[in-house]
Amino acid sequence: LALVAVPASMTGFSQAGAFTAIPSYWTSAADWLNAHAGHQAVLELPGARFGEYTWGRPLDDVLEPLFTGDWASDQLSMIGSPGEARLLSAIEQRVDAGQGSAGLTQLLAAMGVKYLVVRNDLDPADLYGAWPARIHDALASSPGVTEVATFGKHKVGNASPDNAVSNVYSPYPPVQVYRVDGVQAVASVVPRAGTIRVYGAPESVLDLGDAGVLQGRPVLLNSDAGRIR
Repeated sequence: LALVAVPASMTGFSQAGAFTAIPSYWTSAADWLNAHAGHQAVLELPGARFGEYTWGRPLDDVLEPLFTGDWASDQLSMIGSPGEARLLSAIEQRVDAGQGSAGLTQLLAAMGVKYLVVRNDLDPADLYGAWPARIHDALASSPGVTEVATFGKHKVGNASPDNAVSNVYSPYPPVQVYRVDGVQAVASVVPRAGTIRVYGAPESVLDLGDAGVLQGRPVLLNSDAGRIR
């Protein structure tokens, strides 16, 4: 009993990262998405191995119990296939580096992603360089991606004056939602003649977007064409 009582009296019984409730701003964000996303997909940025936030460590993703639609993030997805996982990884690498483009917007729209949820309240120790400032640079340089909602009264990050090298965790609202323009419907009928035939890795579609080839045209990747009669 003494071995248990002494540490408990000093640090308490709760583990590191314990929390009493999910922040209300996450509940508000999920309610907003439930009202606006419909059947369109939602992509979380940046990706994370587990749900580890500045306010606690639920380990599971917050959207899992709160959002009723289709959502995904790198390393964790409720929709898709191995090919889509590779494509999400390519998108994540591009955004984490702070590099956006018109092709990125076109690809997201072609995937049916209507909203991007930027999680600025993730634990910075688990981001591996995917700092909020880089995410925002990528989205700001992607035409057709527009901020439509923010959640949380108090910003997270380091607000003290510093230089660009050491102050990598700039203050932002805990959760921000961006809309992707020109998103395609979940299911539609299109002329076969307008499709693009691609042989290669799924992530090559992002390069096609950067090259200005997509332009809303559907893509037949590798063996996909064999399914069309």
